[in-house]
Amino acid sequence: MKQLIVLLEFLVFSSMASANDVVVTNMGAKGDGRANCTVQLQRAIDKCAETGGGVVTLPAGRYLTGTLRLRSHVQLHLQRGAVILGDTRARDKSVYPVRALIYAEDIEDAGISGPGIIDGQANTQAFLSQGFRLNDDIRPLGLHFLRCRDLSFSDFSVKNAGSWTFRLQECDGVRVRAISIRSLAQGNNDGIDVDARNVTISDCLIEADDDGICLKSDNPDFMPENISITNCVIASNCNPIKFGTASYAGFRNVVISNCVIRPTSETNIWHWENHYDDLPAGVLTGLAGIAIESADGGLIEHVSISNITMEGIITPIFICLNERRGDGKGRIRDVSISDVTATAYGNIPCLISGVPRSRISDVRLRNIRVSHAGGQTPLTERLAENLNGYPENRMYGRRNPACGLYVRHAERVTVENLIVEQRSDDQRPAVVADDVRGLDVRRLTTRGVKGAPVQNIESTGISLDDEAVLPPHAPNRGLDHLSFFYAGESTKHRMYIVRDGRIAWSYFDPEGRGEISDAVLLTDGHILMAHQHGIREVVPTPGTADGYTVAWQMDTPKGYEIHSIQPIGRDKIVYIQCGDPFTCVVREIPSLKLIREFKLPMRDGGSHGQMRCFRLTRKGTLLLASMQYGAIIEFDSYGKELRRLDLPGAWGVEELKNGNILGCSNRGFAREYDKKGKVVWEYDWSKNPAYKDISTQKAHRLPDGNTLMNNWFNEWSSQRIDPEHPDVQAIEVTLDGRIVWELSSWFPPADLGPATTIQPLDEPVDRTKMRFGDIK
Repeated sequence: MKQLIVLLEFLVFSSMASANDVVVTNMGAKGDGRANCTVQLQRAIDKCAETGGGVVTLPAGRYLTGTLRLRSHVQLHLQRGAVILGDTRARDKSVYPVRALIYAEDIEDAGISGPGIIDGQANTQAFLSQGFRLNDDIRPLGLHFLRCRDLSFSDFSVKNAGSWTFRLQECDGVRVRAISIRSLAQGNNDGIDVDARNVTISDCLIEADDDGICLKSDNPDFMPENISITNCVIASNCNPIKFGTASYAGFRNVVISNCVIRPTSETNIWHWENHYDDLPAGVLTGLAGIAIESADGGLIEHVSISNITMEGIITPIFICLNERRGDGKGRIRDVSISDVTATAYGNIPCLISGVPRSRISDVRLRNIRVSHAGGQTPLTERLAENLNGYPENRMYGRRNPACGLYVRHAERVTVENLIVEQRSDDQRPAVVADDVRGLDVRRLTTRGVKGAPVQNIESTGISLDDEAVLPPHAPNRGLDHLSFFYAGESTKHRMYIVRDGRIAWSYFDPEGRGEISDAVLLTDGHILMAHQHGIREVVPTPGTADGYTVAWQMDTPKGYEIHSIQPIGRDKIVYIQCGDPFTCVVREIPSLKLIREFKLPMRDGGSHGQMRCFRLTRKGTLLLASMQYGAIIEFDSYGKELRRLDLPGAWGVEELKNGNILGCSNRGFAREYDKKGKVVWEYDWSKNPAYKDISTQKAHRLPDGNTLMNNWFNEWSSQRIDPEHPDVQAIEVTLDGRIVWELSSWFPPADLGPATTIQPLDEPVDRTKMRFGDIK
């Protein structure tokens, strides 16, 4: 019967042969497994190519060879029983002039078909006795294709490669179907390494001592993209499905589906039980079933992985940003993983971990079921950072705060229908969010989990089935974090002094016209305020009927508005009068005698949309946050424009102690500009799904380097505060974007109202040090 099958195969193939086809035995290749056939095999390939291309056939036999170079328009066909044997003299450059058994460079329309075998013989004593070390780059790859186009590979087997088994490097248009790989002899025995575009891989059986199917990106100017992997069975002692670690350009548009991940049949290199104290002795296991890693500054986006069954791994899903290049340019975004069932050894859970200056964003996990050994106690310390270590599941240590899913430095993550099973009771939380901006968990099921379902560590916008999950301590949402002066712009005039967690003084004017647009607490305890239709100096006087007196006040002329005010010395003020003309005015107080006024540039005479804030600098100039120009504009005391900084939606501005300028936009972001006008810091909290209706009116840099930003809620409209999820009035954010305080106080006993300004009590403005040019 075996002879009949071979005969039928030969007859069918012969009927399809063309005049250019070459049978290698006709070129002198003996196929006895002893004589080196490199010359004869290469001659057959070259002859076929020189006559226009076709098929080079290897009949049944064992063909010993060094490097073979495939040519354009040539299909290498290994008949049943045909075996290409790699010469074991791996250090001999005359045998392997190129570091590969089969190599091609800059060819097109070529490939390899089976059902024969390519055997690198790296498992033989003759190969092993040469003393190769792990990562030794002299060992030959199995197959290596560089900058090739329109390739096809089908129905053959590769085994025992000296290094990576099958490498596709900067290729375009590759079809891989129904090939079998078994490489367990050497370290770095990856299965298929894909650094290519427009690739389909299907119906393959892969057993690799290192990574199984590994996407690589070695050239920052070549983006591997449009890659489909489906219907494969992958066994790996490292990472069965992996993106990276080489990730210079990144990866885009990758779809992986319907794959089975299982343990290998043996391991000769990796004995992970020696590295993980919770693994059984002699266990065969890989590291992460799905590993997505950007370590070299590349962008990974538009990835879809679905219908994966895995067993014999330590970590089911590992998504990691890393800065081993140190530039912080790496990005991972828009990743969907669904319908995964994983039985794992050990206790490192699924991880999604960005870095402080680059968050992983828009990750969706759906229908994920993971089972771990369990039996762990809570981890009391936060997980250590490892910004430039080798990226793999153990890079943050062998213990993790979560037993099911750990998310750090990420934003806009959704988890739907997550089942976390611990085979022994585990005291850790099922899910931990650490410095996360938006994690929505829906339908979480746990078995053997004795910790909290979801734990919040310094994160915002964390929810479980639409219920907010707040951190135990930070970000603090109460009044006791900071003592501050607060003014609220609304249909009622409100100002408060909050000290030691309670309201120490309040100003309430239910009949007040317009809005409190700006207010400044001075060192003498007085308050300068601009309320659209006037300006006044308020003196807090606890114990009196109203709690305050008015030192002086002035109404705005009809048709004009005043939205900001600053002191100059003990007896002067400067304000900007909005309208036509748009005017800067300096007056003496309390007499209100005019000292100086000058016109400012304007686009139109609409008084309400020209500006909301200005501030004086230490050198006596004026910084205007111009709404109508979308810019911060600096003027001298006679109206000469000195410089202009682009700031769309400009609303607030202040000079920092280092001479830089901090501006904020009503679109929800703040920017710091250096003295040359370069943006050196920015934070945009409007993009955080945990917050809504963001309109930043003031931003202030605190002495510890954090930034205080307020959020105005428009009570003039039909909007109403949701008592279940009230809007945030202010946040304190670190330079690396972590929110350490939220202010949300809308209901008795401390209804502060919408935030116009918030000023720390220990940073009042000393009017005696304020000047405007020559006016002091």
